[in-house]
Amino acid sequence: MLGAVFIATNLFATNTFASKTERVDWQLAIDNADKARVSQYLTQSDKPAEMRQVLRQYSFDVYDDQVSRIVTLINYYPKFTDIENYGSQSIYFNRNTQRVSVLSAVSVSPSGTFTTFDPQKARLRDTDTYNTFTDGQELVMPLPALEEGGLSIIKYKLITDRNAQEMDWATNIWTENNYEIENFSLRANWHGNTVMRWKQRGSGVKCEERARTLECKGQSISAFSGDEQIMWRDHIYHIALGGLDSWDEVSSRTATFMQKAMEDTKGLDDLVSSLTDHTPEKSDKISKLLDFVARDIRYVSMSETGHAVTPHAIHDTIKNRYGDCKDKSTLLKAMLDKIGIKGELRLVATQRAYPSGLLLPSMTAFDHIVVCFTLGEQEYCLDPTDTATNWQVTPNWIQGKVSLPVNPDYIPHRLPTSVYRWQMSNKTKNKFDEKGGQYEKQTREYFGEYASYYRKYLMSKNDEGKQSFLTEEYKDTVTDLSEPDFSWTGVDEMSFDLEISSENTLPAFLDVSQPLNYTEGDAWIKKELGDMRLQNTDYGEYFSGIKLESDYEYDLNNLWKLKTTPPSLFFQYRFGSLIRKTEKLNDGRLRVNTKVDIVAQWIDADEIALFNRFLDILERESSIHLTGDLIEEPSA
Repeated sequence: MLGAVFIATNLFATNTFASKTERVDWQLAIDNADKARVSQYLTQSDKPAEMRQVLRQYSFDVYDDQVSRIVTLINYYPKFTDIENYGSQSIYFNRNTQRVSVLSAVSVSPSGTFTTFDPQKARLRDTDTYNTFTDGQELVMPLPALEEGGLSIIKYKLITDRNAQEMDWATNIWTENNYEIENFSLRANWHGNTVMRWKQRGSGVKCEERARTLECKGQSISAFSGDEQIMWRDHIYHIALGGLDSWDEVSSRTATFMQKAMEDTKGLDDLVSSLTDHTPEKSDKISKLLDFVARDIRYVSMSETGHAVTPHAIHDTIKNRYGDCKDKSTLLKAMLDKIGIKGELRLVATQRAYPSGLLLPSMTAFDHIVVCFTLGEQEYCLDPTDTATNWQVTPNWIQGKVSLPVNPDYIPHRLPTSVYRWQMSNKTKNKFDEKGGQYEKQTREYFGEYASYYRKYLMSKNDEGKQSFLTEEYKDTVTDLSEPDFSWTGVDEMSFDLEISSENTLPAFLDVSQPLNYTEGDAWIKKELGDMRLQNTDYGEYFSGIKLESDYEYDLNNLWKLKTTPPSLFFQYRFGSLIRKTEKLNDGRLRVNTKVDIVAQWIDADEIALFNRFLDILERESSIHLTGDLIEEPSA
């Protein structure tokens, strides 16, 4: 999992030839010390059977106007799978503020043959992510002639132009990886009056500061042990380098940049008036403003030089009808101000869930920005890059992520999370027919974040595509005996709820000449409980909360007389509850109502198996079983 972060490639990103860009130059040679280390390693008789990083070395020189970083990486590949996973080496950099000089890119065979990489084979890929203000590139080098038992040498220099940066300079050096690191070293020199800040997390590497130099060394550093559902940046050991003293500095700098959007607000008043003048309710005004900024201002990455953090003027965003997260958020905040809602911009670190992982204050910790405000006693956080989520819920993808208000006197903390992130109800009416088949009418309703989840899947599809998607889901969840007809509401608008209805006639599957013995799983509850199993083994895991209600109605259509019905249940445990009520209606119909309630909560690693067992029990107990006697014909 972690290795993918360091070397994974984005197959759908833009590719260019790295040898032809002014941001990358090639000075390929083999450093004598690196060559000697590799040659000596090949002579070892006790080489490891697992992938190893023989050397991870960093050298920094930090000046007022630039930062020079030289990185040396030597890897050993004992198996073909190691070559498959790690044989392509990557260098990540910012296209606007950094230059890369590749000093060595070499593979070494087990017999000691050195093969230098051909720069014509290198590729540049954009690593910008939708919703975030990043402007990164990845230089990918598929090293040639790698063999089992061979090694590779990568050495490069990265120059950061601090005068071209809007953010402060800061970096994290990871002292762990997917594989053992045999030798780690870091040396950082701060020159002139440059502010020197550093902090370390974890063991395995010892750091010492002398004068204005930091030296860190470590040996035989064990591989990082991740898990299925963690954000590795929150847990991995690392060394942070930077120059800011407080989070107030980060907030103040960001506020200065964001205020520049207000330098030209022409068109703002007229726009807000046109959207809200005939809308008396404040909640409806908010909805209209978010709908406009999320959908009528299309997302375009605008993190070019001078606008990595600084948004464009509000007038330009309105006129162009496009922008990135900072452009859209500053526009939305200004619009909310016009209707009397004092919003607050908030930076978001979309790849982090724990503030404790941020060792030093820095703007570089954050890659997104949203708008938050308080209405009544409730806090709301709106993400105008999200085109599917109603304003009354924080979008699922940023809930619980680390954030920093663009106001002084705050430190990073987590964005609010919902008590129930996944809420849905299902109403199903079943009527048996004379042939032993069944007519089914079903209505599912999804709320809040769950409505957004389905909306994202459905809104980009045409009607045929929606029918196809919902049909396959129904077959996987309910039955594949026949295909229902679907209808839907709430797909095209950013409403709080979304409804999916279906009608289906199942072919004969019962013998109406025999007593009724009928069992079915509560299909949608079963699906939801199955999807919510926790995956971690070594780390605790956050359960995001579900609230489900299922209402089944059975009409035996005078074919049978009810004999036994599912029992009513009240099953409650410290994790949550399942409550079932069974009711015989006057006309012989049966109603079965089931509610599952499990609030969002943290589950420790040693309780995950128990929690999953709890879900298993709820799934089992949600099954519906009923029997009926044949209705006797009256005697002549």
